[in-house]
Amino acid sequence: MLIFACDKQGNATQDSMKRLLIFHPAPAPYRVDFFNEIGRRFCLHIVFLRREAEEVLVAQQKLLEGATFTYEYIPRHFRVLGRDIGFGYTKILRKFRPDVVIATEFSMSLLVPLLLRGFLGFKYKVLTQCDDSIFMAEARTGGRRRRANWMLRRADGMITISREVSEWYLRNTSVKRAIEFPIIHDETAFSEHRGEIQQMAASHIRRFSLAGHRVGLFVGRFVEVKNLPLLLRVLAQVNPRLPSDWRFVLVGDGDEAPILHQQVAASELSDHVLFVGRHEGLSLWAWYAVASFIVLPSRQEAFGAVVGEALQMGCRALVSKYAGGRSLIRERETPDDEEKDLRGLGNGKVFSPDETDEFQRTILEEYLLAEPTPAEGFGRSSIMPFGFDGAMCRLEAEIKEIINR
Repeated sequence: MLIFACDKQGNATQDSMKRLLIFHPAPAPYRVDFFNEIGRRFCLHIVFLRREAEEVLVAQQKLLEGATFTYEYIPRHFRVLGRDIGFGYTKILRKFRPDVVIATEFSMSLLVPLLLRGFLGFKYKVLTQCDDSIFMAEARTGGRRRRANWMLRRADGMITISREVSEWYLRNTSVKRAIEFPIIHDETAFSEHRGEIQQMAASHIRRFSLAGHRVGLFVGRFVEVKNLPLLLRVLAQVNPRLPSDWRFVLVGDGDEAPILHQQVAASELSDHVLFVGRHEGLSLWAWYAVASFIVLPSRQEAFGAVVGEALQMGCRALVSKYAGGRSLIRERETPDDEEKDLRGLGNGKVFSPDETDEFQRTILEEYLLAEPTPAEGFGRSSIMPFGFDGAMCRLEAEIKEIINR
């Protein structure tokens, strides 16, 4: 039998802690810090909505080692026309008796708690967590938009990835409240492993002979929406105007890998563009200590967790206007700005991948400003516009206010 506890370290359940139930598609590395911190502030139980193959479940269980919350998988799950369908919501709600339910997007996990409210013998509030970028929110039309509006009108609020998206939903739907919390890690994880990260960065630099070179970076899947063929074309176009020491590193893999390798060879960029395979954990973070900047050129991107990771490691970010992660970027206002805060210094740039000239100019300027990579890697401080703990404190206060309202 599943026992709901507020402290996975063995302490007794604290009756004073509010009970929070989250329905979420599946465990993901970029959400673990968020869930663990919520678990420290609430009595948290998470129900994952996808039942994966056994090898995937084993990897997920390793990811959730040391979790501050209890969790389970939806009892019965199947997919119809690409949609996740699950059964067992009523039993879970009755067993856990939450003060607040946080659903995912505009799925069954939001609809069912809304419909059951008032029939279960106890009261709870309902929020939904939506990772839409502003462009994805605007693109929801027709029946999908009407269904979302119907549910938002009955919900107590939603959690979005940025203030920009929150304001859009408040203007264009009947949602009562919109709270922003971006997809970011707890930066203490970076600081605690700083020594190991720097050692791995030095190893990457030696292996690929990157010391003294100006290094750009991409991290992610090699799939169509990431827009990598365009990125490589832009690099080929600006190559004659770049310093000879420029390098660009692609971290990841995917279906487009053979096409991208062929494109690099055909463009005669093999001396400059490196494919280094997939990296995770500390090995991935080490690449942020190698590069001067990261590029996210996606044509569609809900957020782009790599933007926050790079900024927390002090690596500037060039972000497509279509990515939700653009909300983390603070650009320099004027070339001679002497302010010492983040807005004055700038932590990256938002650009349009649709405008080839702008894309070229953005890449060229960034390489000309870049510092050559030291043999030991960059030991930089975070250039995030805010900290994880501060964002969590604001989210906690908002959720408790909704519960008590």
